[in-house]
Amino acid sequence: MHLTNDEFFTRLQELFAKKNSKGKGSVFLKQKRFSQPTGSSAGSLADLNDTTPTPLFIRASAGHSKYVTPADRIQFGTVVQPEDLEAFYTRYAECCRVGMMGGMKKRSKEKKKGKKKGKGKGVSK
Repeated sequence: MHLTNDEFFTRLQELFAKKNSKGKGSVFLKQKRFSQPTGSSAGSLADLNDTTPTPLFIRASAGHSKYVTPADRIQFGTVVQPEDLEAFYTRYAECCRVGMMGGMKKRSKEKKKGKKKGKGKGVSK
């Protein structure tokens, strides 16, 4: 079962928020062409010569650790039609940017104090 695009973005934002609040974990985003089996005798390479735009299947998943039970794994996806791609990618990029920025930590700006070692300085032969 595939989600609508709006439901997909809602669940994706919830997934990023959940992972960022825990401070650990990964979210995997995958995309591929969405093609239905046509039953043609040409085999799996039949759609390589097709010039019509095909829909995309976008999947988000999390919980790929050996410590996570299969029941706790999260996986959902949506199908994006070719005419909706531009609007979808605009929203997708914004959602990913916000989700990834929430999980990033600022680096400490403390400078380490110590002696700098120079090569060949001091004693010469």
